[in-house]
Amino acid sequence: GELQVGTQKGQLAPDFEISDFDGSRHTLSDFRGQVVYVNFWATWCGPCLIEMPDIAALQEEFGDDLAIITVNRRETLDAAQAYFENLPLLDGGTGVSFTVDGMDPDDTLFDLYSALAMPSSFFVDPDGVISIVGHGLISLDQMRTAINGALDGA
Repeated sequence: GELQVGTQKGQLAPDFEISDFDGSRHTLSDFRGQVVYVNFWATWCGPCLIEMPDIAALQEEFGDDLAIITVNRRETLDAAQAYFENLPLLDGGTGVSFTVDGMDPDDTLFDLYSALAMPSSFFVDPDGVISIVGHGLISLDQMRTAINGALDGA
């Protein structure tokens, strides 16, 4: 039967459009065929800042199999951009840019995804189905397991 659209595991992830730092628009459905990691974050969220270098490491590790959409909640473009530019990485480098460095100035997406915590992580398989939802801080190993599970499930 038809999959139900929703924000729980096994449901079809709600499609959305989001603006990148440079103003270009992207939709979730643009990335069908890849695993998509949607991560809600903000500079004021301590656990978000712990996760970000791990998420950057995943981008290197999985390459084109993975699209990462970071969603900044209710902050200015300047604040989000400055944070990403100065982010210390696990390999000793500095600065990160993801597949989509997204902005959610009025919580439209946060509400659409019924996110319960900060950070919130949604892993979407290549068919657009939610495979894992993580509310709150998750480890690099948990992220890796979620992505591999979403890849295998396709």
